[in-house]
Amino acid sequence: MKLSSGNILQGLGLVDPSFRIIDNNLAGSDPNALPNIEIRGGNSLTENYANGDLRGTFYGNPNLPLFILDGFETSLERIVDLDMNRIESVTLLKDGSAAAIYGTRSANGVVVIVTKSPAAGKLRATYALSSNMVIPDLRDYNMLDATRLLEFEKRTGLYSSTNPSEQIQKQELYNDRLALLKAGTNTYWLSQPLKTAVEQRHSLTLDGGDQAFRYSIGFSAAFNPGVMKGSSRDNYQGNMLFNYNTGNFLFRNDLQIVNTKGTASPYGSFQDFVNAKPYFPIPGDGGAGSPFLYETFANGIRNNYILNPLYNGTLNTQSISQYTEIVNNLSSEWKINDDFRLRATLGINKRLSDSKDFRSAEHTAFAGISPDMAAYALRGDLDISNSKSFGYEASLFATFSKLINEKHSFYLLSGFNAKESNSSVMRVSAEGFPNPKMDDLAFAKQYKANSRPEGLDNTSRLAGFLATFNYAYDSRYFIDLSFKLDGSSQFGSNEKYAPVWSAGLGWNLHRESFIQKLNVFSNLRLTAAIAETASQNFAPYQAMTKYKYNTDNIYGQDFGAIIQGLGNANLKWQTTRQKKVALDFGLFSGLLNINSEYYWKSTSNLLQSVTLAPSTGFASFTDNIGSLQNNGFDIRVNVRVLQGGPNKARLGIWGNIGANKNKISKISDAMKQRNQLILDDLQYSYDRDFDKVSTLPPNIFVEGASRSAIYAIRSLGIDPATGNEIYQYRDGSIGTEWRAAEQVVIGDERPTVSGGLGLNFGYKGWDAVVAGGYSYGGYLYNSTLVSKVEDIDVMNHNVDERAYDAKWTRPGDEAKYSGYSSSIGGNRVGATSRFVQKNNYLTISAITLGYTFNNTPLIKRLKIQNLRLNLSMNDIVRFSTIRIERGTQYPFAQRISFGANVTL
Repeated sequence: MKLSSGNILQGLGLVDPSFRIIDNNLAGSDPNALPNIEIRGGNSLTENYANGDLRGTFYGNPNLPLFILDGFETSLERIVDLDMNRIESVTLLKDGSAAAIYGTRSANGVVVIVTKSPAAGKLRATYALSSNMVIPDLRDYNMLDATRLLEFEKRTGLYSSTNPSEQIQKQELYNDRLALLKAGTNTYWLSQPLKTAVEQRHSLTLDGGDQAFRYSIGFSAAFNPGVMKGSSRDNYQGNMLFNYNTGNFLFRNDLQIVNTKGTASPYGSFQDFVNAKPYFPIPGDGGAGSPFLYETFANGIRNNYILNPLYNGTLNTQSISQYTEIVNNLSSEWKINDDFRLRATLGINKRLSDSKDFRSAEHTAFAGISPDMAAYALRGDLDISNSKSFGYEASLFATFSKLINEKHSFYLLSGFNAKESNSSVMRVSAEGFPNPKMDDLAFAKQYKANSRPEGLDNTSRLAGFLATFNYAYDSRYFIDLSFKLDGSSQFGSNEKYAPVWSAGLGWNLHRESFIQKLNVFSNLRLTAAIAETASQNFAPYQAMTKYKYNTDNIYGQDFGAIIQGLGNANLKWQTTRQKKVALDFGLFSGLLNINSEYYWKSTSNLLQSVTLAPSTGFASFTDNIGSLQNNGFDIRVNVRVLQGGPNKARLGIWGNIGANKNKISKISDAMKQRNQLILDDLQYSYDRDFDKVSTLPPNIFVEGASRSAIYAIRSLGIDPATGNEIYQYRDGSIGTEWRAAEQVVIGDERPTVSGGLGLNFGYKGWDAVVAGGYSYGGYLYNSTLVSKVEDIDVMNHNVDERAYDAKWTRPGDEAKYSGYSSSIGGNRVGATSRFVQKNNYLTISAITLGYTFNNTPLIKRLKIQNLRLNLSMNDIVRFSTIRIERGTQYPFAQRISFGANVTL
C-alpha cells in the first residue's frame, strides 16, 4: 500500500497513530527540510524553540526515534533520501520491550527498515520511474487586493495628518498609489517566487545469482526542484550488495554511496511576498530593475523605503549544502549446528559535508547602508563550513534456539556491541565583497566583526553487553526477557553506565480449546510488558568542562582560555520506564482485525542545559532537571469487506485512532529560574514596545502541565467603549494591563485523538487506495491573527482580509480585534487567549490508482517479467477549524504523481 510519492515516512503516520510527523508551519514543502517525528509522545522538553536557549543542548532532535537500516543505525536524512523502490518492509518498535535490544538508544522508539534482497535466478533488470508534478498550495492565504488595501490604509489614517504640510505630502502619496490602482496594477505577489515543479526519480537495479551466491547492483537519481524558484534537492545513490551462502556460513556485504546537494531559494522567505503590497508594480527585468518598490528622499538621503522581494533572486545569492557519504555494512553468520549460531557485523561510514551562504553587496539586507557610512565597504557576506565524520559499529552475538517435545521453544541471545563516531567542522564568516560575482573567500575584505575561523570536533563512544531470553509453551504462553548494559562517553564520569531491561508476557488465547469452541476468533492475543530504556541524542561533551581559547590575549607565549560550559561528573542518563498492555484479535476468519494497546511512559533525569549568570564565569551547565510522564492508547482496525480471489474484487477498509497525554511531573529549581527569566524578558520587551518580541506564547515548562501547553493571559475580549483588550488575571480580577506573569495554560497543541482512515480496492490487475488523516481536540496559537490582523504594520505590509472589517473603529463597536494603528510596527500585542483556537482537521492525503500487467499477451510478447503503472495524488484536501497561514517561509504543495516499474 503506497500512500506517499515522497519518502517512506510520510505515509507511516496514516497507518499507525503512534507515529506522528509534527507539522512544520514554517518550512512547508521545502525539499531540504527534515521532518520532526515523535513516536508515542516526546521524552524531552524541546518541542518549542520560540523563547529560551534550548538549541545547544542536543546533538540533533532528542525526541527523534532511532532509525535502523538493514541492521545498522542510520540518520533521518538518509531515510528521507532513500529510494523507496529498494524497501522491502518497515517495522515500528513502539514499546520498550520490543525496542530494548537497542539499549540506550531506544527510548524514543525504533523504525526498522529492511531493503530488498536479490532473488536467485538469471540476471534481471528492473527500472522504476517516479515523476511528480508539484503545485504550490496557497489556499490558506487571504490577503487584501490592491483596491481594498488602499481603502483600508486610508481608513487607518495612514494618509491623514493634523500638520498641514505633512498632510500635503500624505495626500500626494495617496494620489500616486491611487494612480497605480487606476492604471490596473494589482500584483499577486504570492505567485511571483513560485512555480509548478516536476520531480523525477529514476532507479535501475540488476540482480541475480544462484542459491550460493546472489548479487544486486543499483543506481538511482532523484531530482527534486521545489515550488519556490531556485530551490532544489538532488540525490544520487549507488549500491552493490553481495550474499554468499555455503550452507553453514553466510556472508553479506552492502556498499552504498550517496551524494546529495540541496539549494535554498535565492528569493528568501515566502513571507516577504505575502507582505508585499499589491498596488506596487513589479520593477522591470523580472524584478531586477530596482531593490525598492517605494522610496523617498530628504536632502538627497533615502529616508524611507519598501524593499522589492524579487530583487535578491536576480542576484548571485547562494545558499547551498551538500554531502557525500560512503557506507559499507558487512555481516556474517556461522551455523555451528542446528541449535547454535554465531553472528558478527561491522558497519563503517564516512561522510563529507560542506555548505555555503553568500549575499552580494547589492542584497537588500544592506539597503540601509549609505556610501558615507564606514560599513559601506563591508557590504556582502559569506558563511562557509566544511565538516567530516567517520564512524563504525560492530557487534558479535551468539544465539541458541531449541524446540523440545514440540511444545517447549527456547531462544537465547548474548553478545557485545561497540560504536564510535568522530566528527569535525570548520566555519568561516567573512564580509566586504566588492563584486557580486566574486563569491570566493579570497575576495573578502575581512572576517566578520567579532568573528574568526572556528573549529569544533566531537567524539562519542558506546559499548554494551546484551542478553535476551524467550520461551514459549505450546505456542500459547510466551515470556520475553532482555538485559543490556551500555557505557557511553556522553555522560558524567561517575555515571558512565546504564542498565536497560525489559520483561514481557503473552497469551495466545485462540490456541485454547475453550476459545476454539466458540468458532469466532481467528486470533486472540493478550500481552503485557515493562521495560526501562534510555536516550543518547545529546551533545557528546555535555558532561565535560569546555573551554574556548582566547587568542586575543597572549601572556608570554601562552593563550588564555575561557570556560564555555561547566562539566558535571554526576550527569545521569535520561531513562524512560515503559509499560503496556495489548489486546489483538481477529474475528470470522480474519474479516475483522483489531490491534489495541495502552501504554504508560515515565521519563526521569531529564537533561537540560541551564544558562547561568555571567557572574559565575561560565555560560551554561548541563544537569538532570526533572521528570515527564506520557500515557495513551493506539487502536488499529482492518475490515476485509470482500475476500477476493484471482479474478474477484477485493475491498478492505481500515482506520486507526491514537491518543497521548503528557505531564511534567517534576522540574528543578534551575528550570523554575529559567521560566522566570523568560517571563521577565517578555515583560521587559513588551513594556518597551520592542518590535514583535512579545507576540508568541512563552516556552516555559511548569510542573503539572503538559510539555506542549500554550500559555497566554486570559482575555475577556475588546472593550466596546475604548477598543482596548480586557484581561482576567489569575486572582479573578480584571484590567487592561498585559502582564507576562499572569499567563496561564489556555490549551494544548497535542490533540485529544488523531489517526488515519482509508480503503484498499483491487480487481484483477487493478488496485486503488484512498487514505486520509484527522486530528481532534488540539489547540494552536493563531499567529496569522497576530501578524496580519492585530499587530499589523500597515505602513509597510499587506494585511489579512479579516483586518478589513473586524477591527474596532469607534465607541460602541463589538469587535474581535483592537483598533487601527498606522505607526511602524503596528499595535503592541502580548500573548492572549483571543488567538488560541481549536485545531481540528480532516485531510484527504492520498489517492492512488495502479495496474499490474500479469501474463498478458503484450507482456509475453515483449518478454517482460513484470510491468506496473500507477497514478496518484497527495495532500489533496484539508478541512480545518482554524484559518491560519501554512508554510509561511516556504509554502506547502500538492502532488500529482505518475510511476512505472518494469522488470526484464
